[in-house]
Amino acid sequence: MANGNNGNSPAPGSPFVVGRPLRPDEKIFGREEAFQFIAEQLADFSSVNIVGERRLGKTSLLNHLLAHPQQYLKVPPDAVLVVARVDLQGGVTDAARFYGTTLLELLSHLPAESAAAIRFAPLRERLEQTPEADYDEFAGVLRQLHAAKAPQLRPVLMLDEFERLLDRKDEHAFPYPGFFDGIRSIMGTAESLALVVASRRPLAEYFADPQRPGSLTSSFPTYFVPFQLEPLDEAAAHALLLQPSDHTLTIAEATQAQAWAKGHPCHLQAAGAAFYEAKVRSRRASWVRSRFEELKGQNCMVSPIVTARPLVGEREKSVARSIFWTGPMRVGKVVWKAGDKLGEVAAWITGFVFVLLVVLCLLGVVSRGAVVTMLLKSVGLSPEGVVPTATATATPLPSPTVEPTAAPEPTPTRHSLKGAQ
Repeated sequence: MANGNNGNSPAPGSPFVVGRPLRPDEKIFGREEAFQFIAEQLADFSSVNIVGERRLGKTSLLNHLLAHPQQYLKVPPDAVLVVARVDLQGGVTDAARFYGTTLLELLSHLPAESAAAIRFAPLRERLEQTPEADYDEFAGVLRQLHAAKAPQLRPVLMLDEFERLLDRKDEHAFPYPGFFDGIRSIMGTAESLALVVASRRPLAEYFADPQRPGSLTSSFPTYFVPFQLEPLDEAAAHALLLQPSDHTLTIAEATQAQAWAKGHPCHLQAAGAAFYEAKVRSRRASWVRSRFEELKGQNCMVSPIVTARPLVGEREKSVARSIFWTGPMRVGKVVWKAGDKLGEVAAWITGFVFVLLVVLCLLGVVSRGAVVTMLLKSVGLSPEGVVPTATATATPLPSPTVEPTAAPEPTPTRHSLKGAQ
């Protein structure tokens, strides 16, 4: 692999991040529009729903917003955005834990030495021991924070993996839709809280499920302005792939990596990492694609490409063909040996029915007599005209002698006798 180092002696090590979201100190690419949109909405204290598939960069976006609010957000005059984040996978098991953890995070981000920080210090200490609160306490504290003056406090809560709150197995922990309607009341009526929520689908879709009671009557999603997170454009993708390192990718390598990744941030990181590893380990170009697929499948929620194995092998096909086609065809032709030349379809149907009847007889589903009767009827014989097996050896009765020239006289009927009179 060619070494694209430009001689600037950058820090050794791969600049590509695979298997986790970006940390606040790691460069994020191509999300300027998302940052601007969120900043504009929060300036009006409006809530935002960031929508994007898995590993598209939602968590990385929130990491940077939380760590650098002054850089990315527009702070209103005479106001302070109190930005906090709750990890819904970090022990938030029910509504009480959600309220308590949210209050603890918000109180921890209050300006130092502010009147609100001093007033709520005892509550913060209590929540540090047990992060639980009920809805009334949660709503009351948020109203007091919003009513604070000099400076005015604007609580902003960031939630990632919002689907966690909508999991049906946890519906008793986060009652649906009452839990969400309670938060909506705080957001709308009192304007005491703004949310930045990341989800894989728009919130409106989650709250339009007719199988959930009361879903169509909840107005919770109407309080969010959606923003669809897209794959990176060509310029951002190239900037990500051409990050300086001790083994910087060449333009050709970056172009190839972008063709594989299609602008998906996680795929781009995996492709860049594959090229970087190939340079370090002196691997051939053919190895890079295989390594990219491996990293993508492991870290980007994408199954690796595998060759599908046929569900039925040739041997199984041969056995099945003998049982369900060749065998019934032959048996059918034997059964219909009366001399009629039947088509293959009729012979196959007859043979298959015969085989099926034998199997049902052996299994005891139908009686042997019923099978014999059906088979006799199928070849045009009447079951009543068959001599029983027990009398098959009896001497047959002699056939009556019939004169060749004499015709039997018809039996006189009532109508013929009347006519003769």
